[in-house]
Amino acid sequence: MSDEPALGSAAEDGMDLSGILANHARLQTLIAAAEAQVATGRLEEAAVAAQQAAGWAWLNHAGIHASPRLEALVRALAPPGAQRRSSPTGRPVRPVRVLHVLTQAYPTGGHTRWSERIIRADRMRRHSLVLTGQGQAPVPPWLAASVRASGGRIEALAAAPILERAARLRRLVEGFDLVIANLHPNDVAAVAALADPRGRPPVALLNHADHAFWLGVGAADLVVSFRRSGERLGIRRRGVDPARSAVSALPVDPPAAGPPRDVARAGLGIRPDEIVLL
Repeated sequence: MSDEPALGSAAEDGMDLSGILANHARLQTLIAAAEAQVATGRLEEAAVAAQQAAGWAWLNHAGIHASPRLEALVRALAPPGAQRRSSPTGRPVRPVRVLHVLTQAYPTGGHTRWSERIIRADRMRRHSLVLTGQGQAPVPPWLAASVRASGGRIEALAAAPILERAARLRRLVEGFDLVIANLHPNDVAAVAALADPRGRPPVALLNHADHAFWLGVGAADLVVSFRRSGERLGIRRRGVDPARSAVSALPVDPPAAGPPRDVARAGLGIRPDEIVLL
């Protein structure tokens, strides 16, 4: 994996690369600013700068889908608790306690529904939820209901500096057998908390933004995509090891059965012999 944009195919297609090159240059400037903060010991400022860099690359395509340079910087911000070692024999072979880490949960669904349906479909384990950046927004009631039905608990990290939230999350994950991360592409607090594998449970990262830049390649033991094209992109453009990449179909609810055709037509005022274009 390289920080240099892979521009060969784009150039062959005649694509205007000026915008991508400008975005890439801006990203490198933002990463350099974060590195400068680390060099002077201003770690919280470095975390803020790293989040800004990842957010820029997420929303402004810079020719790359991951940055080893930025991943290394965030690993350097791992909270002190991440340095403790624990024996792997203390964890069950089959996970029982699962922690879902989300940046934010939305009432409209999307990636939030992915997590909720995993919880609802798995009746064999206890699923809990922690939110790293929910703010004052309420947790969707259907998500909260699924967590509580599994016997789990919900915690939204209080508004605090990034590294304080990372340290809090690190302490939380150590009490679980498996972490399923469903993060915004620039969630530095979560990625820093999970960056050092020593003493923490395995981490599966849901690749819900497979088309965009995201941070967290180095913090995941398994990257789970929802389509083959996203997995291929992760391997080729993010440097994900194929051995730690998987595809899982999106869990969806079966559609509710509708009324019989003649009843539906009658209810809409459509004659039996009338043709309708929608």
